[in-house]
Amino acid sequence: MIYKPPSTSFEKHSLGLLGICLLAIGGLAHAQLDALLGKRQDRDFLPVEQAFQLQAAALDATRIQLSWIIAPGYYLYRDRLKFAVEGADPALGAISLPPGTEHTDEYFGRQVVYYNSLVVELPLIRRAETPLPVTLKTTYQGCADAGLCYPPQTALLMLQLPAPGSPPDAVPDASRWRWLAASVSLLIVALAGFVIARRRGLIRNRRSGT
Repeated sequence: MIYKPPSTSFEKHSLGLLGICLLAIGGLAHAQLDALLGKRQDRDFLPVEQAFQLQAAALDATRIQLSWIIAPGYYLYRDRLKFAVEGADPALGAISLPPGTEHTDEYFGRQVVYYNSLVVELPLIRRAETPLPVTLKTTYQGCADAGLCYPPQTALLMLQLPAPGSPPDAVPDASRWRWLAASVSLLIVALAGFVIARRRGLIRNRRSGT
């Protein structure tokens, strides 16, 4: 998978991401509804690109931000995250990952995982004093609480680092990503609850009419 993030302001990033989230709500609500009803059929699981939505942006000349919006009922493994930069310049610096949540599953035993959202900041060590293209290779793996584990996913992220001292495009900070992910999750849960209530009402109406 090759991803080329657009160079836009925070408002355009947010509007585009919100549009993707709204388009995915129907499928996410269906998956959430099936989970609430106890269904575990393969057709109920989201495609991996919908379960774990990845975005990337250059924060400045020496930092890249990776952000995942994780669908409700799904999680990413901390120890399955891998990052590499192609070429000699820039090089990756020391990476600090968020703490995450302890979780035990049937595939890998006791693990640290991430629910709802994940934001990772990658420090870079560079020599070039001019704008610098960079290709970042990112590998991640996640599962669903309902019992499906996806194979490892690898994405090639092509970005443009600004020259040192140049102002970068505005990008959403971690708190805004978490707020957006939480808002979408609440909307999906509310929609799933509405569908359940509507189904139960239809069943009661049918029974009372017979």
